[in-house]
Amino acid sequence: MRRDRHGFGLFGRVERTGQAAIVAAVWAFQLIVSPLWLRHFAYGPLEWLWRALAYRQRPPFRRPPPGA
Repeated sequence: MRRDRHGFGLFGRVERTGQAAIVAAVWAFQLIVSPLWLRHFAYGPLEWLWRALAYRQRPPFRRPPPGA
């Protein structure tokens, strides 16, 4: 495997302040998108897969409609 592919090829090229900015941007994105996702779905995709493998059955992916 080629070593220049770590971190989108940014490894060793981004200063600490740039790293902090990237972390803050990813964190802000997750804070915005996560509530929107969980409004419609019961689990995240990897959590759903983990539960399906652990319980050996497919849990419901979407949230039931309100009042159902």
